[in-house]
Amino acid sequence: MNMKYIGGAGIVLALVLGLIGVFRPPKEIQVPTTQPPQQEKKVGALTGPEVPYGYLTVGGIERVYQKGNFRTASTTVCNIVSPAATSTWTQSVLEINTGTSSIGRFSFGSSTASISATTSIIADNFVLASGGRGIFTVQASTTQNQVKNVAPPNSNFNWTVTGADVGGVSYGYTFGGNCHQIFDLVR
Repeated sequence: MNMKYIGGAGIVLALVLGLIGVFRPPKEIQVPTTQPPQQEKKVGALTGPEVPYGYLTVGGIERVYQKGNFRTASTTVCNIVSPAATSTWTQSVLEINTGTSSIGRFSFGSSTASISATTSIIADNFVLASGGRGIFTVQASTTQNQVKNVAPPNSNFNWTVTGADVGGVSYGYTFGGNCHQIFDLVR
């Protein structure tokens, strides 16, 4: 008889364990999630000697660097527009790397319209020899009776050819080069 009770107890135990297994809440299975790779944050110094932006802010002062290319067959050989905020310009440079067979006389000034004749001469009578190459620089000054350097938003600054020679015609030049100007924003 002991076998009957042992067999019956085994069957009852199997049924109880089976019912517990069926009615027990399912166990949560943790599936590993894949996160997208974190992008590396760039901090610190630049990777080379060239700053890829046209501005640089140091100590809260933003300096803007503008560059213009030469136009041919025009008395306005290079035009630069100041930033869209009030600024002061510190320096303007005209670089000529391709001359013509005539002497060139250049002026620098501001204008109310973009590519137009300079209406307010800031500096003039820069002379380049026939076939010559050269760099002309105008430094701004806030000293009385010197070059004034405040630039309203979107002001135009032009380098113009004012004469091919002493009595020459000033149209049709094919000088090559560029101009650039530095502005400090006033905020």
